[in-house]
Amino acid sequence: MFHFSRFSKLFLVVSCLFFSGAFHALAQNPIDSLKLVLKTNIHDTLKLEVMGQIMANTRITDPDHVDFIGKVKSLAEKNLKNKKISTREKLIWRSAIGQSYSNEASVLMSSDVMRSIELLDKSEKIFIEIKDYHQLAMTLVGKGVCYAKILNFTDAVKCYFRALKYFEKEKDAGAAAYATMQIANAYNKQGNDEKAILYYKKAMKHFESLKNPNVEDILTNIELNHNIGHVYLLMGDYVNAEKYLKKALGLAESIGDTQFASLILDKMGRIYFKQKKYKEALLMFEEALKQDQSDLFKSNVYTSLGEFYISQKKYKEAENYLQKALAIGLQYNSLNIEMHARKFLYQLYKEAKQFDKSLEMYETYAVLKDSAKIQESRDALKEQQLKYEFENKELLTKVAQQKKMAALKLENEQKNARKNIILYIVVSIAVLLLIIILFLNYYFKQKNLAEARKNEELKQRLLLTQMNPHFIFNSVDNIQSLIHQKQDKEAISYLTKFSKLTRQILENSRENYILLSEEISMLENYMTIQKLLYNNNFRYEILIDEEIDPESLLVPPMLTQPFIENAIKHGLKNKQEDGLVRIHYRIQNEKLSFEVTDNGAGLTQEEEKQHKSLSTQITRERLESIASGKNISIETTNIMDTDNIIQGVKTYFEIPYVFNH
Repeated sequence: MFHFSRFSKLFLVVSCLFFSGAFHALAQNPIDSLKLVLKTNIHDTLKLEVMGQIMANTRITDPDHVDFIGKVKSLAEKNLKNKKISTREKLIWRSAIGQSYSNEASVLMSSDVMRSIELLDKSEKIFIEIKDYHQLAMTLVGKGVCYAKILNFTDAVKCYFRALKYFEKEKDAGAAAYATMQIANAYNKQGNDEKAILYYKKAMKHFESLKNPNVEDILTNIELNHNIGHVYLLMGDYVNAEKYLKKALGLAESIGDTQFASLILDKMGRIYFKQKKYKEALLMFEEALKQDQSDLFKSNVYTSLGEFYISQKKYKEAENYLQKALAIGLQYNSLNIEMHARKFLYQLYKEAKQFDKSLEMYETYAVLKDSAKIQESRDALKEQQLKYEFENKELLTKVAQQKKMAALKLENEQKNARKNIILYIVVSIAVLLLIIILFLNYYFKQKNLAEARKNEELKQRLLLTQMNPHFIFNSVDNIQSLIHQKQDKEAISYLTKFSKLTRQILENSRENYILLSEEISMLENYMTIQKLLYNNNFRYEILIDEEIDPESLLVPPMLTQPFIENAIKHGLKNKQEDGLVRIHYRIQNEKLSFEVTDNGAGLTQEEEKQHKSLSTQITRERLESIASGKNISIETTNIMDTDNIIQGVKTYFEIPYVFNH
């Protein structure tokens, strides 16, 4: 959690000459000096600030840290009992209690996740009440971490997205980056590498917008680049893995974080090792070993060097490093370190034909491996049990609420039964109102059904224009021609795209909205088939503005294809080669617009006036239906150069969209 950190806007910043001597001692012994300040006769708001400083300079496992969580809460409760405090002071002390719940939750997070969630719920209610949306967002991030611990990734991601909304509204790029990174971490834990990479990179954009990043920002940025590199390494994408790990290394070196540098250098060495760039790999491992770091970090490098030297058949060097790693594992009772060291020692002795030592190492390694599996199973079982307890508690709470509501309803009914003639008047009025409501409900229901039938009819008519027999026949005929010409590879490729396009059109015709990325995928397949039909005498481009995320926008399906077909069929009808159809999606004034252009001969004045088609009219009707009857403008005009010579035709209109949450 984030107690009294750079994110907190909770407490007053107090500067007072009277206490300058006491604060001067902070440089030598900050905790003792701060405790001395608390013993002086200072105002409670200053006490709150000093307690916050003590907590900021202690670990959450320290007794002082836990002790001062309770002291802050007691101090806040005492001040809230004073009815003479100002509104501003009341907000300060209410926020302090909210922070206390959050800090207590952070202490218990590793031992009692369920209790942590209860405390964070209390904290959340307080911050909503006092409208402290920044601390509310930080609390939501903490809840997300708790949910992830019990494998409830759905609620975890919901919390992160809620927090992200507040951070982006406040334009707090550092906090927004952190929340986005937590979303990526959740997807990473679920094994969804593609979504993890997507949100890691979104977090990166937030960091890039920071003008004056502090050390905490840089540390989080190091972690972010390291995580991206690590995921790429697991995916086998060594080029991207190296790119992001190098960036993380540069940031770590800029602030002198040698432990993180060692971790990154070790992973870069493993990249080169997997690529069989042995010279570069050895340099990375040796550089990692030179870093100022703890023995636990060194053990990773020792293990990597051991594996490296085994591959080079330098068994003496390999044994030296692996024995060092094993010693660290035994010293710190680290099952994981000891297990990996013994695994590679077993491999080393086996290759060196020292079979007695090899057997000894294998037997110990097997025991450790079984122990690790047992522990892993226990941990997984514990997480599942916690998740079950949480869901069961939620269900019991919901049932209790329903019973309470039912009891209140029964009590109200009993009271109403004892009323006098006023009850009959009220009932009569209620019946009359009910009749009116039923009539209005029936009216609007019939109206909605009519609208739904109209929309469905429009979809079917549009589907018929897209799946017209002429297009299907020509597509199949051309694919058949490729088969006769023994171009089996091309035929299979086009047949695959044609079948996928057919499936996409049929599936999407049943949906009111689909992802913009799915619409673009359908257009890609459609354009590929059209190129085949027109003997590849044109090329196409699909442009999407950078601020548009195709995975975040939902649009009505099958709106754009008729206009693209017009551009190909009419715009390029006289072109035997070098035809161009450009499709462009852009955001202007928070409106999504679609534009298709061709470089054909254009429209004559008469054609321009009469340029209509069945599919265009159907699309216009669909757009007007979706846009609640608004008059939709579909513009089709010639493209003119500076000499008023026609360069092609442009069609554009606005597309209704919603965000995909």
